[in-house]
Amino acid sequence: AFPAKLAAFVHQILAIKTAAKHAAV
Repeated sequence: AFPAKLAAFVHQILAIKTAAKHAAV
């Protein structure tokens, strides 16, 4: 299982990438 901090970190990175993608479009 993922440590909570690692899962939160990955989720944050994905959220930033998604936001950047939407902003670029």
